[in-house]
Amino acid sequence: MTPVAVLPPAPLGDHQKPVAAARSLRAGVRLVLACTAALVAAVGVTWYAPGRAAPAATAGVVVLREPR
Repeated sequence: MTPVAVLPPAPLGDHQKPVAAARSLRAGVRLVLACTAALVAAVGVTWYAPGRAAPAATAGVVVLREPR
């Protein structure tokens, strides 16, 4: 059993849990924003990256396609 003298006052005890929940919520929101930024950066790098150079074996070679 916990002695009554060690317990925080009632208003303070009632306030500790919501404060902890708000702190966790803020941390979660920050993590979501960080993950979203990482995802946007990854898509931006892969989607808008410069095109690949031609392989060395076909450099300077023109490939003709037959008309359809």
